[in-house]
Amino acid sequence: MGNNANNDHRGADDTNGANSANGADANSAIVNMGAGYKNNVASSVSSISGCSDSGSRSSVAGGGSAKCGIICEYNPFHNGHEYHLKKTRELLGEDVKIICVMSGDFVQRVAPSFFDKRLRARAAVDAGADCVVELPFLYATNGAERFSYGAVQVLSRIVGVKWLSFGVEGDIEVGVLNKIVDVQMDESDRFKGNLGRFLKAGYSFAAAKARATAAEFGDDSERILGVLDRPNNVLAMEYLIAIKKLGLDITPILIKRTDKGYNSLELKPPFASASAIRGLIENGQSFNDYVPKFVGDNFNKMSVDFKVFDAMARMALLRYEGDNAVLKKLKKAAQIHLDLDSIITSVKTKNMTYVSIKRLVLSTMCDITCEISAYKGDFFSKLLFMKKDFSKHLGDFSPHILISSDDEKRVSASKKEAIQIYKMDSLASDLYATITHNDAKRHFDKVF
Repeated sequence: MGNNANNDHRGADDTNGANSANGADANSAIVNMGAGYKNNVASSVSSISGCSDSGSRSSVAGGGSAKCGIICEYNPFHNGHEYHLKKTRELLGEDVKIICVMSGDFVQRVAPSFFDKRLRARAAVDAGADCVVELPFLYATNGAERFSYGAVQVLSRIVGVKWLSFGVEGDIEVGVLNKIVDVQMDESDRFKGNLGRFLKAGYSFAAAKARATAAEFGDDSERILGVLDRPNNVLAMEYLIAIKKLGLDITPILIKRTDKGYNSLELKPPFASASAIRGLIENGQSFNDYVPKFVGDNFNKMSVDFKVFDAMARMALLRYEGDNAVLKKLKKAAQIHLDLDSIITSVKTKNMTYVSIKRLVLSTMCDITCEISAYKGDFFSKLLFMKKDFSKHLGDFSPHILISSDDEKRVSASKKEAIQIYKMDSLASDLYATITHNDAKRHFDKVF
């Protein structure tokens, strides 16, 4: 990887830092980081840490260094991600530690990551992050609500996380997001009535929820619907909802995307969406214009064999013996079609989206039940990669963030749900090893 001047890195097993329990602050502190927000951030750092402007910005009330979270997938890591990290660093200063919570072997589009999680984690650290913690498989492959809740829950286990920096699409301020969040959390009778009406009309749940939310804004409903039509903005709202539900004192920082949006396929150097870059990779074309040089040098070959993944998914469907009506249809489709795309497309309906069906298929492959999907208690995460000098901050991590293989013994002594979620991570890693033809172990001993 690239040799940045101050990026002396270590893999997770190179550390022996002690874990300590994380105290969570009550009440959400959400402020507008709109025009002129650089100064707002600087004063916010000072006021939250209880320091004067001339004092250190690296400590916060309650202990621990000041930290900013970023929730990500980096599939693959590209110039837009580097811009986001640099902008966050510019706003908060060098003393604030940036913690990435990143999807592991599988990502939210319910697919294997194009590149190994440790490659992606190291790319983030090379680009300026201080450490990367893995978002467990159960949350990484879930819808926006569960994805966001799980990721924010990981951040809540780290002392000193005072900001969450995320990308948004279009001209939007946190005040607008807050109003939308209030509508969705309040769930008024009118909101629930409209939601039911849109669902009956055949809209997917996400589309129905967006329209029910927009309807609460009267003459401004079209603008709100436009906000809700952007994937990054939906995630942004779910982050704020999770912060409020968990009672955290975390301030959002909004960074406007520099490309055409999350799903855009436009290729205009130096920026392109991850979707567009994945298209180049699948077609065997160069993507070096859209990624930092250290990424282009190391992400030179996609490792996933999607034909193997399709075959494994098809076999899981053919073995299905349950009562789920959709899975029964998928089983019949698997008897006709060989590729997963054709199987899913043949079952897809207007209110049963492609992604939701694919999520059901993956749940069958990895034994994910409805009960565990709704679980909101404790679970374990793994440290994937970090700067060498971050080791002195590992004491700010709760025991639910595993730093080395020695920490895995804590899993067996925890709740059965937490054990089940951790076993899912292991199963997902084994599945990923199969479809990447990689015999590397799934534990901590295969790190950079």
